[in-house]
Amino acid sequence: MTNRLFLSCKLLFFLPFVLFTFAGCAGGLSRKEASNLYFNLGNAYFELGQNDKAVQAYLRALSFNRRMRVASFNLAKAYIELGRFSDSLNVLNRMLREDPNNIILLSAKAYCLYRSGEFEESAEIYSRILGIDPGNIEALFNSAVIKAKKESFEEALEKLAILKTRRIDNERLRRRINAQIGAIFYKAGEYSQAIEYLEYTRGNEFNSLENLKMLFNSYVQIRAFSSAIDIGKQIVDKEKDKDILFQLAFIYLTAVEEIRTGISFLNQAIAAGFSDREKASRLMENLPRGMIRSVSEILTRENLLDS
Repeated sequence: MTNRLFLSCKLLFFLPFVLFTFAGCAGGLSRKEASNLYFNLGNAYFELGQNDKAVQAYLRALSFNRRMRVASFNLAKAYIELGRFSDSLNVLNRMLREDPNNIILLSAKAYCLYRSGEFEESAEIYSRILGIDPGNIEALFNSAVIKAKKESFEEALEKLAILKTRRIDNERLRRRINAQIGAIFYKAGEYSQAIEYLEYTRGNEFNSLENLKMLFNSYVQIRAFSSAIDIGKQIVDKEKDKDILFQLAFIYLTAVEEIRTGISFLNQAIAAGFSDREKASRLMENLPRGMIRSVSEILTRENLLDS
C-alpha cells in the first residue's frame, strides 16, 4: 500500500513536468515518439484512476499512430472504468474484426458486457472463449458468476467444480472461487455447505460485509449461535446494520438469555432505524418469562408493539 501511494505521488509530480517538457519540444518529436509519449502518459493517468484524462491521452497517441493496438486496448479499458460501455465496445469490436479469436480482446468484451448488465451476451462471449480454450480459467469463473446471478445454480457449480480440480497458484482466485461457491449454496438454502466455503473468506480481502452477512445468517439458520455472535459483532463493528443488530439482540435475549447485552443490541438496532413490527412480535413470543416486561416496555415506547 505504501509503495503504491509513493508511486502515485511520484506520478502526480511527474505528469505536469512531462506536459511542460513536451509542450516545449513537440516540434522535435517524430510521430512514433509522440504516440509513445502520449501512450505512457495515458498509462500514468490510468494508474492514478484519472480515466477521463487517460482517454484523452490514448486518443492523442492514436492520432499520431492509429495502428497502435495497445493504445486502443487500453483506451477500451479506460472507457469501461468510466462507464462508457458503448464506446469501449466500438473500440473492441473494431479490433476483433482484425483478430476475431483473440482471447484477450474477447475477455475484455465479455467483461464490458457484464459491467453494462448485458449478462446473456457476456455469457455467450465467455462460451466462445471456452470453445477456443476449454481450460481458460477466467472464462470458467466469470461464466459461473453470470450463471449464479441468473440463479442457474447447478450450471454455476459445475463450472466452479471444474475450477476446483485445477491447480491454481493464484491464492486470490482460489479464495474468490470459494466465496462464489459459498454464495451459491447460501442462495440455494444449503446453509451448512455455504458455511464450509464462506469460512474461507474470513480474514482476507474477501472478508466483505456481504460475505460476512451470508455467513452470519447461515450460522443463525443452523442455530450455531456462538459462531453467529462472533460474526455478527464483526459486522456491526464495521457497519451499524439494524437487522444484524436486531438478530444479535434476538439471540442474546432468547437463546443466550443474557438480558443486559440483549437489550443493549436492541437499543442499538432501534437507534439504527429498526422498525419491523412483525419481527418485534416474534421476539416477544420467544422471550423467557422474566424478560417480557423489560423488552415490552422498550418495544411499546418505540411503537413496535400495540400498547
